[in-house]
Amino acid sequence: RACKMRVIAILMLATGASAFLSQPALLPTPAARLRTSARNGGATQLRAVDIPAGYGAVMSTAAFSAGMVQWAAIQVALARKKYDVKYPKMYEGTDDSVFDCVQRAHQNTLEYLPSFLALLMLNGIAAPYATAIVGMVWNIARILYVVGYGKGDPNGRLPGAAVSGLAFLGLIVATFGNGVMMSGLMPGSA
Repeated sequence: RACKMRVIAILMLATGASAFLSQPALLPTPAARLRTSARNGGATQLRAVDIPAGYGAVMSTAAFSAGMVQWAAIQVALARKKYDVKYPKMYEGTDDSVFDCVQRAHQNTLEYLPSFLALLMLNGIAAPYATAIVGMVWNIARILYVVGYGKGDPNGRLPGAAVSGLAFLGLIVATFGNGVMMSGLMPGSA
């Protein structure tokens, strides 16, 4: 039986998991998404979820995020050369270091990125266009953050930090709310 399951898993991977995609449906309740069948020895089956038509906007926002972070990394590389900070030193370590500000702006953006991308992708299932717009606001605000902080004045980061922080908070609240609604845990939801 275990061998049979491995073969099925390999076939699904090889065929692009078409078995999961053959009957896509955004199902209203967890019970409807999962079902146990006596025919397959009591195994639980998970059915697919529809990807909304506007989800491409979410994907484009995620790709823009990757490009923005790469741009921020290039800013660090340029500052490293300009201020002669050799690898593997992470920071210059002086109180008035412009390089440290550039490095910290990139580092802080990287600290937020995993959570941002998870929230973006999850909430995008429920509200793709609104999520993509909020995601682009976050991205543009992070660019302002990197540019402002990169001038060597830590206060220069504040406008970008405020706007990106509000966008991030909005994604947290929206993803939580949509998750609760989609879960069917609230009376009258899903």
